[in-house]
Amino acid sequence: MSLCIVDCFFKHVNTNISPSLISFRALRQLIGILGIALPFVCWGVNTFVNELNLLNNPLLIDAHQHTPYDPAGNLKSSISHFYYTAAGPLFTGILITVGIFLLCYQGYPKNPEQDRLPWLTDRLLASCGGIFLLGVVVFPTGSDEVITDNIHIFVSSTIAGYIHLGFAGMFFVAMAVMAIVNFRRNPGNKLIRNREGILYLVCGWGMLVCLLVLLVAMIGKWEDKGWVPHYFVFAMETVMLVLFGTAWLAKGKAPRAMNPAVYTELEKSLIASLDAYALEAEEQKFTKDSVWTKQLKEKLARLGEDNYNFNICTSGFPDQFDPEWLFDLVWYKEEGDPPVRRLIDVPLVVECEWNKVFKNIKYDFEKLLVANARHRLFVCFLHENNQPAFLDYCYNAVAKFQLTRPGDRFLIAILDYDTNRFVYKLMVKEGDI
Repeated sequence: MSLCIVDCFFKHVNTNISPSLISFRALRQLIGILGIALPFVCWGVNTFVNELNLLNNPLLIDAHQHTPYDPAGNLKSSISHFYYTAAGPLFTGILITVGIFLLCYQGYPKNPEQDRLPWLTDRLLASCGGIFLLGVVVFPTGSDEVITDNIHIFVSSTIAGYIHLGFAGMFFVAMAVMAIVNFRRNPGNKLIRNREGILYLVCGWGMLVCLLVLLVAMIGKWEDKGWVPHYFVFAMETVMLVLFGTAWLAKGKAPRAMNPAVYTELEKSLIASLDAYALEAEEQKFTKDSVWTKQLKEKLARLGEDNYNFNICTSGFPDQFDPEWLFDLVWYKEEGDPPVRRLIDVPLVVECEWNKVFKNIKYDFEKLLVANARHRLFVCFLHENNQPAFLDYCYNAVAKFQLTRPGDRFLIAILDYDTNRFVYKLMVKEGDI
């Protein structure tokens, strides 16, 4: 027996998502892409210019104001040494771009009650990373060897070279900490431990390990002793940048589109109703949890009564619906004549929890595990940072609870903190029905 999981992110047709919200995810992806691309682009551009001898081509270069360019190998001993090559402007441009992106990155606000190491904010680490990266540009690397393919009129001093290395090292430390701690934050001062959390952990610790190896190699002068190849530093830096970029790409991944075929018509109606509800909440500026809950229950109750002719059980509407029964909201059907009517169907049960504390949300979701209904809907409010861990918990809860049966359906609707739109996850227990 297994569990079918369906990811989706719905937007109402008339939603007007702020461009800053789109940039919030896109910024992470751009940072990741540029980080991974840097070593390969520099190597590729330098190879292209050298192999075609473009800097000695009279069609491109003024021969009267030109000193012959002497290519000294397409691949350099470190990524930083591309600064002096034909790929230097590109190297500098990418670093400045990523640095500015990091300085512009806001991340999540500090949450002392829920975050482990709350002082270590996304804003702090991203800003430090941006400053360190700009420092790498301002202080280019030095060189013990004569650089014959130098497009500049200078080579940095030994002191400037050490400052360059310091900024580069601090940049990777800041980004490693961000991957290990910030990207893995979970409610209740915990850290994400699912597959996504492991990915961040591998990326963060991988950067630190590579950095430590480079430090030991530099102090021990491994290259002078012939213990490592000439391009050892370039290879290690490339690994670190790939790990850095992978973490940011994973954090910036966009939710996948829905596959309409897997949803029942009732679930589609619920999703449409919730999307409309999110817009109304934004327009009317709901502030209190009690208002959110009451408006949501009324929206879903009207849907069940008006569209499907179901009976409704929920609290807060004594003159309109039956009192609350077991769950926050229930759609049900009866047959027979009063006063003895028999319950024959429960098309939907709903639990709603706006509390951001994980254990409170967890307990409300677990109520749905024991519900004998055709559909189960759980509505909550979570930061994007905390969604993976909660969904991972729900997956395991549905899969491992011994009384869930093949075909049991759980629709989870999470109101995303950043977009004020619902993110949906459908879980269906599979097996022989």
